[in-house]
Amino acid sequence: AQGHVEAVERLLGAHADPNAANRRSETALLKAARAGHAEIVRLLLEAGARHDIADLAGKTPLQHARDGRRQAAERLLLRAGAR
Repeated sequence: AQGHVEAVERLLGAHADPNAANRRSETALLKAARAGHAEIVRLLLEAGARHDIADLAGKTPLQHARDGRRQAAERLLLRAGAR
């Protein structure tokens, strides 16, 4: 997982859009929250990732974190204002 953190740091350092989404409308924040990668969630939020962008099913990163019982990611999202 550390390699993923370093990759995200490099991408954000190169001015990658933290809100870019794939064809299923999944952002990096949504995928990190769903997988429980709290450090990546933190990095993305600090880089300005929006916590209110939902996927095609209408689920937000917070909903994915809750569904997967990803408590650390959920706490970070709540602190960032997700509801």
